[in-house]
Amino acid sequence: MRNIGYLVLKKLLFLWSYSLFFSLTDDSNFGTVELDKPLNEAIGNLRISLINLMMGSVVFYFVTFDIKNKKFNFFKQLSLEKLFSIDNQIAEIIERYNKHLEEKRDQCFDEERESLCYRIENEEKRIEKSNDKINIYTTVMLTVLPLLLAIVDIKEIFHLNTIKIILCIIILYVVINITLYIFQSIKIQSISKSCFSNLRSSENQKKELLLQYHYDWQFLRRKADLYVSYVKNIQYLIVWLLFWCSLLLLLFSLDSLKYGTIDNYEGNKLINLNNSEFSDPYSKSSVELTELNLKIQKKEISKLIIIGKNDEYTKKIAQNFRLKYINLEVEVYYDDFDENIIKILMEK
Repeated sequence: MRNIGYLVLKKLLFLWSYSLFFSLTDDSNFGTVELDKPLNEAIGNLRISLINLMMGSVVFYFVTFDIKNKKFNFFKQLSLEKLFSIDNQIAEIIERYNKHLEEKRDQCFDEERESLCYRIENEEKRIEKSNDKINIYTTVMLTVLPLLLAIVDIKEIFHLNTIKIILCIIILYVVINITLYIFQSIKIQSISKSCFSNLRSSENQKKELLLQYHYDWQFLRRKADLYVSYVKNIQYLIVWLLFWCSLLLLLFSLDSLKYGTIDNYEGNKLINLNNSEFSDPYSKSSVELTELNLKIQKKEISKLIIIGKNDEYTKKIAQNFRLKYINLEVEVYYDDFDENIIKILMEK
C-alpha cells in the first residue's frame, strides 16, 4: 500500500511540474520533479512559479520562488543546454584526473587508455541512437503537420465551445514545443576538442594523450546526455499530444452520438432547411427560417447546432447567424447530406 502511495505521489509531482500555472518544478532536472533521489535533497531544488512557459529546451518562469535559496523573482529562465554545460568546470575536472594519473605508474596508462576509448565509443553510440530517434520524430512531424493544416479549418476552431478551444490551444502549445525541440536538436552544435599541438609539445606524451582522451570524453558525455534529454522530452510531449488529441476526439465523438440521431429530436427543436426553397418566401424552409430568427430575437434560443455538407452554403448560413446574433452560440458539424439540405438543432 505504501508503494502504491509513493507511485501515485511520484506521478502527481511529475504532472504538476508540467503544469502551465502554479507549477512545482526542479531546477536541477530541467523542471521535471522526480522522487529518484532523497526527499530532502529533492525539496531543496524545488521552485514554485505562477506561470511555467516551456519553449523547447528553454523554460521561462514568471513570478517564481526558489525554495533552496529562498529567493523571489519576477522572471527566471532555465536552459537545458546550460544545465549540461561543463565549460566552467572542465579545468577542475582535468586537474583532478591529472592528479589521478600522477598517482599511477606508467604501466597502468594502457589500461586507462583502453577504458577511455571504450567510454568515448559508448558516448558516440548514444549520440548516434538519439539522432536516429530524433530523425524519426522529425519525419513524423513533417508528415503529420501539413496534413493537419490541410484538414483543419482554422476559422472554425474559434467557433467551438470553450472546452474544445482550450484543448486546441493546449495541443498547439505541445506541437510548438515538439517542433522547437526537433529544430534545436538538429541545429549545428559545436563541442570543445583537445588540441594536437598540446600533445606534440608535451614532455610526457602518454600522459598528455590520456588527458586529451579524458577531455574529449567529458564533452562527449555531456553532449550525449543532452541529446538523450532531447529524446526523453520529445517522447513525454508526444504522450501528452496523444492524450489531449484523444480527449478532443472523444468530445467530438460524444457530440456525434448526441446529434447523430437528429431525426429523433422533437419537432420544435429541429428544422430542415432546403436551399432551393428560399426563392419562395412562403415555402416551408423560408417560413421556418423566419420563425427561427424570431425565437432567437425573443431569446428563446441560446445555441444552434448546424449540420450540413462541408460546403460554402453551410458555412455561409453559420456565419450569417454569428454576425447577426453576437450572443448566440453556433456550432457547425459536417455530414454527407444533400448539398441543399441543412439541419438546425435549437437549444435553450
